[in-house]
Amino acid sequence: MESKREMDIMAALDEMRTLNQRHAKISNADAIGAIHDKIDAERGALEAAEEAQARRVFEEAQAQNIGFVI
Repeated sequence: MESKREMDIMAALDEMRTLNQRHAKISNADAIGAIHDKIDAERGALEAAEEAQARRVFEEAQAQNIGFVI
């Protein structure tokens, strides 16, 4: 039982070391860049959705012969 417990502890420590090494390779600039990329992608998707919605509203208004004054 004690030997199995020690092996489990060693496996957990090894996993922690591996994770720490992986995280050490990522710089703050890389992390910030990834966050900015995600925000830019979300913003682009939101703008595309808003544009599609505006296009649908305009097309529906045209189909109902409602004029828009520009």
